[in-house]
Amino acid sequence: MQGEIMIIDDRSDNLHNLITMLSAVGHTVLAFWDGKSALEAAAKKPPEIILLGIQMPGLDGFTVCQRLKADPGLKQIPVIFLTALNEVDDKLRAFAQGGADYVSKPFASEEVLARVAAHLRMYRLLRASEIHQQETEQFVRERTLELERKNAQLAEQTKKLKESMIAMDVLIRKVREDGQAMADEALRGLCAEILPLVNRLEGMMATEESLHGEPGQVVAEIRTRLARFAPDPMADLEQRVNGNLSYREIEIVRLLVEGNSSDQIAKRLEISSRSVDSHSYNIRKKIGVPAKVRLRNHLVQLITP
Repeated sequence: MQGEIMIIDDRSDNLHNLITMLSAVGHTVLAFWDGKSALEAAAKKPPEIILLGIQMPGLDGFTVCQRLKADPGLKQIPVIFLTALNEVDDKLRAFAQGGADYVSKPFASEEVLARVAAHLRMYRLLRASEIHQQETEQFVRERTLELERKNAQLAEQTKKLKESMIAMDVLIRKVREDGQAMADEALRGLCAEILPLVNRLEGMMATEESLHGEPGQVVAEIRTRLARFAPDPMADLEQRVNGNLSYREIEIVRLLVEGNSSDQIAKRLEISSRSVDSHSYNIRKKIGVPAKVRLRNHLVQLITP
């Protein structure tokens, strides 16, 4: 496990020995002769472990450790003091200042490497835990904000739904009050669209025989249904004349009432003008129209309520 190690000591022999043993196993080592320069470097790029001598000119080891532990960005870095074998008071004071451990001079390579490896492992576990905690806290904050946004959106949608419900209640009351008039108006519009279709359907029937079959029954049923809502005065013309007129004759009656001439009727029904005149004669006879009375005028009077 390789790490970034900082060594602070004014003894060149200590620095040389520690750099040699730590570099040999792959650690990256930064060495400083004084505490002030080391603190400045650590603030710019924090190491993972600090090996710190005690007796140094300027800032001694205890003061350097105090400043490290007072800095939020550096206080978690393990500090391993470099002490003499019999300096018990220095060791106790080192722990009191926040030191994590110590190694005694003369340095044994196995001991230094073992202590550095142990504290490096603990430091990385601590950092991982802190990062995980920070990520968890960030997730909780983001999730909280997201829930707040969704709750705000839900509240807004709920408000709109309530407003819509009020509008629906007003509309329902309006429909209940004016529903019949609205329905009548809609049916009148529907009848106005359907009646021309029925008329064209009748015109497409080529022979009188076809009108007496299923097509004629369908047309008659449609006219009966439409008559409930938009009575067609010509729909019951046959009943008015005691059922004497044929379907072809009723077609001619409709076209006459619309103002068509004999030639126009013949063209629309695809029959000869002579046939139109013959049917008109039969209509006069069945209805009882005097010869001096114009057939169209009589028919208009007959179908007018």
